[in-house]
Amino acid sequence: MKFILLPETLFAPHLLTSLLLLNTSAAFAATGSEKNSLTADDQAEDELFFEVPMVLSANRLEQPVSDAAVSISVIDRDTIEMSGARNIPEVLRLVPGMQVGYSGNEFGDEPRYVVTYHGHSDQYSKQMQVLIDGRSIYEPFYGGINWLAIPININDIERIEVSRGPNLASYGANSFQAAINIITRTAAEDQGSFVQSNAGTNGIADLTYRFGGNNGDLDYRVTASTYNDDGMDSGNANDYVDDRHSNNIDYRLDYQLNNNNTLSYQGGYGENRQQADRNHEGPLPTQRTVENLRFFQFIKWENHINSDNSIQLQYYYNLNDKEDRYDSDTIDVAPGVIDPFELDVNADIKTERHNLEFTHFLYPDKDLKLIWGLVAQIDLVTSPLYLGKDDSVSHRQQRAFATIEWSASD
Repeated sequence: MKFILLPETLFAPHLLTSLLLLNTSAAFAATGSEKNSLTADDQAEDELFFEVPMVLSANRLEQPVSDAAVSISVIDRDTIEMSGARNIPEVLRLVPGMQVGYSGNEFGDEPRYVVTYHGHSDQYSKQMQVLIDGRSIYEPFYGGINWLAIPININDIERIEVSRGPNLASYGANSFQAAINIITRTAAEDQGSFVQSNAGTNGIADLTYRFGGNNGDLDYRVTASTYNDDGMDSGNANDYVDDRHSNNIDYRLDYQLNNNNTLSYQGGYGENRQQADRNHEGPLPTQRTVENLRFFQFIKWENHINSDNSIQLQYYYNLNDKEDRYDSDTIDVAPGVIDPFELDVNADIKTERHNLEFTHFLYPDKDLKLIWGLVAQIDLVTSPLYLGKDDSVSHRQQRAFATIEWSASD
């Protein structure tokens, strides 16, 4: 069986896509005796026509998707390009069992995409892990993700692996329903210049420029982009107030230290301005523009001691700085008793995350594979309105994980 993802742009005006489940073997329509008659040559021929994708998300070990112990969907680079998607949530509509919606918060937060597996979620999807190259992008305050404010360009994504089911405990507490691992392209894969523009109705105006090069053993890539649209407007009185304007820059450097050691550094900065709140009566909250500043740094060192033994050390820093300040309308709660007044609301939220992870890959036997690691993490949150004080609140956690895979020999 093989999943083939096909675009539906010829049939739907919103560039949505559909899934066709095709069987690559003639055994799908054959009788039981015909199934047993398949020869080794037939199977080898199938493998020539259909390349089995390699995945990392199942147990942190690169392996064919057919050998993974969990159900995994892989959306590759070609499928992302054919889909016509402008952002990651639109791509995730392709995954079986994945629901993508749009949520507006009546009490102050900006509208946002909601991505969930089998619908078991609130607007923050706290039970589904989301990683970019192994770096968690969850916000410590909400426990969710603002998908439109991620400082990663969709053109830099090589593939997206979606592992479905509660079998990925090594990725942390969020990995209960599913885990999404967004894997970006290496700097060596994007050499030269690339320009893409996108314009359309509803205020859509996007522009991307990327440049990649190398200097000896160092490969580098820089991508700058801007995204603009009028949100979900449809011409009626209940429209979302959700115009969006985003400017992002991200970069990557890959350095081959020697035959056994590699060093990779990634960073990104993004500014996202989005209108917040629907049209409705009441003094709070007012219609306004929320500004999100995002910044991250990610460095990873890999040491391949030999073919059966390697270690990996990585550190990342995430900064999410949300500026949300406004004045309320005049409030008159007790005419003649209390003078009318206005509220000066400071709903700023600043979150920071420091994460250090060590992983050891050990293959003592051709049928036995062991992966273990240690994680130390510090979260810092500052929000005078929601936390009731100006100082930041910190949360520290340490975690150990291990995965053992044994393949029975013939």
